Amino acid sequence: MSGTALAIPDQDIQTLPALVDRAANALASARTAAEVLEARELAGVAYDIAKRTARLAKATAAHDTLIAAAHRAQANALEIEAGAKRRLADEYDAAQERGEVQSPGGDRVSNVPNQNNAPTVSDIGLTRKDIHEARLVRNAEATDPGIVKRTVDAALAAGEEPTKAKVRAAVLQVVQSDRDELPAAHNKRGPRMPVPAGVLVSDYVRGGIAMERAGQTAEEVAKSLGIGVLSYRQCKDIVLLSERTDLGSAAAVIVHQALTALNETGQPSLPWESVRPLIDRVWGGKGARREQKTERRRVEQFQNAISVITESCAHGGEIDIPHMSADDKKSTIENLKRAERDIRDLRERIEREVSHD
Repeated sequence: MSGTALAIPDQDIQTLPALVDRAANALASARTAAEVLEARELAGVAYDIAKRTARLAKATAAHDTLIAAAHRAQANALEIEAGAKRRLADEYDAAQERGEVQSPGGDRVSNVPNQNNAPTVSDIGLTRKDIHEARLVRNAEATDPGIVKRTVDAALAAGEEPTKAKVRAAVLQVVQSDRDELPAAHNKRGPRMPVPAGVLVSDYVRGGIAMERAGQTAEEVAKSLGIGVLSYRQCKDIVLLSERTDLGSAAAVIVHQALTALNETGQPSLPWESVRPLIDRVWGGKGARREQKTERRRVEQFQNAISVITESCAHGGEIDIPHMSADDKKSTIENLKRAERDIRDLRERIEREVSHD
């Protein structure tokens, strides 16, 4: 990879703090809905550039500090965007109360000159989805202050990218009892668990896990519990993770949050999504059995692959180099550089895992 390509993330990193500061200042000084919208757009631009910078830095094997700086800028941009959405929701609802924008089923003309209809959502440059998302963020922050900041901070602490998807999932977990949520979002949460009064969902599911260990299939257990197989398996994953004692501190916090959300809401889908990356690391992809021998087999396969890499590298210096054409030499050098980057990336990923324990 050329030096120019490696310099691109550096250049973007230099502009990111200014972009984030500009968005923060725009929101702090905003006095009108239009100015709040401008702040939201600026935060969105900063987020997109930070996201692109992080991906480019990773693809070009740039130093971890560049990736971390880009992720921090993403997190800051998401916090600013969330603040803008809260302001936007308040501004829009206040405008509806004043009759300055249309309300569903309300009086559309009394506060507008010449008996014209009040502006619609689209007339002021927004969509109904914009307003809905803004209200979700506002309501989530009102219910659980600091939820957005904690979400992005948790992602950073886990060495993960803070994304809009993570923020939205956290917001929906807080407000999922709100009947104003979109039906599609409700469907993503899944059905509520039919747990007997006074019984925690996790304890209810532990009974099912015991039945499965006694020889019943997951399908039979789910039927006995009166829930779907998918819901049972998602609940089981969360419960099994919560019982582990070998998780790092950051992973343990994420699992605890998922277990708490499961017990409080009785709906497993979103909590399960929040721990899905950990599930993939512990047991593997879709369909993998949640057993110790599955974990041992995955560790053995990983260690065997590492042994092949290290043995190859150990003997690499002893390989006789034959006469090659200039093109063959160039291709060989590029392949070795690519291998060096891949090995460094693997080592750094493992080091990040260690640092989070």
